[in-house]
Amino acid sequence: MKNKRKVLYTGTYIPGNSFIHRMNSLAKTLCFFFLATACIITGDIAGYLIIMIMLLIIIKLSALPIRAVFHTVIRLRFFFIFILIINSFFYSSENPLYTFGIINITLEGIFYGLRILFNIFYITSLANILTAATSPMEICSSLTSILKPLKIFRINIENISMILSISLRFIPSLLDEAELIKKAQISRGAKFESRKIRDKIQSYLQFLVPVFISAFRRADDLSLAMEARGYSSHLKRTKKRGMPFRIPDYIALGCSITTCIFQILFKVDAIW
Repeated sequence: MKNKRKVLYTGTYIPGNSFIHRMNSLAKTLCFFFLATACIITGDIAGYLIIMIMLLIIIKLSALPIRAVFHTVIRLRFFFIFILIINSFFYSSENPLYTFGIINITLEGIFYGLRILFNIFYITSLANILTAATSPMEICSSLTSILKPLKIFRINIENISMILSISLRFIPSLLDEAELIKKAQISRGAKFESRKIRDKIQSYLQFLVPVFISAFRRADDLSLAMEARGYSSHLKRTKKRGMPFRIPDYIALGCSITTCIFQILFKVDAIW
């Protein structure tokens, strides 16, 4: 019986022909930034409901597997619990629901922790959709277009875009290799699932060393390969012409900008 290899969706491009796949890469990236800004600004239930409806529509239009959208969120579940506990215990000392030493569990802290969790969940889900429905080269091209105004400060935006796109490209490879290293160490007696904190810490410390060595080795091999092919940061490079802006792209971008502006205006009204 063949063993099925575990699929790692984080940062992986999944080819498709959905509405999101066919969108202009620059439009997709701008939509991501506007919706992420709207999520950060939002501070009430109505605002969260609106951006959540937007997320559900995007998931439907992307035709991506649900696991691909929420894979990173599932992997970060313990980090989410930690963030909620820290905010619930130490956010404020006024009107505590329960006090134990320096720990003050407050309703405000619980709500603030839930707000942070939702922001991380929302932005991470959007980022997964963007990377799954857009190839690394398209993301690099869109980032270059967005960062163009920085050229007036003599910043080499092509290098920044290249670094970001390469980082996105190698996330799945590094995660895949980390999974293989972890399985190899488990077969040699590593105790990742041990109930003893000391054994867990020791196992993960031994796990991090080969992972970092592998990452540096990949980076060194990539730099040698780029030099061998004549890559230079000082030369002008041509790029593949992307998809032109179409009416659906303008509609999607308009909806994202409208949502962001609505959240800003709603926030200002709430303050006043």
